[in-house]
This record gives sequence, C-alpha cells and structure tokens, in this order.
Amino acid sequence: MGEWKNDKRSGFGVSERSSGLKYEGEWLDNVRHGYGCTTLPDGKKEEGKYRQNVLIKDEEGVVTQERGSRDLSSAHFTIKLQFQ
Repeated sequence: MGEWKNDKRSGFGVSERSSGLKYEGEWLDNVRHGYGCTTLPDGKKEEGKYRQNVLIKDEEGVVTQERGSRDLSSAHFTIKLQFQ
C-alpha cells in the first residue's frame, strides 16, 4: 500500500512480508529512502533515516532519529485517508 511512480514505490508506503517483516516509511525508486520504521519478525523495531535501502547510523552505531514516530504515524494516517 502506498504511492507509486513509474511502476516503482516512491513516496510514503507500507510493505508487509509473509515472514513478518514490515516497513512503513518513505520510498524512492523502489528502495527505502527517507524516514521509516522497519519491524522485524521478532518485534524489534529499527527507526530512522534510510539512504538507498540502508539505515543510517551515527559513528557509535546508534540509529539516527531526526524525526520521531509521530511523523510516521501522521504519514500513515494520511495515506490511509487517500485510499478510502
């Protein structure tokens, strides 16, 4: 579910896999790019800024979170409204 451009995920979207892996956030040319949250099958969450499908971490290995969950929740709510 989400935005598409030229048959590729671009903009905000949600991807859920049968393995339980879930990503909510921004896409660019079919890869995670921008702010998002990945929920792993064990329930662990990795949230922050992605660049070309890679979660950006600071020098100490801590995930960079320039924006919080509130931004993702707002974007998710907006996309749900678009599909109603």
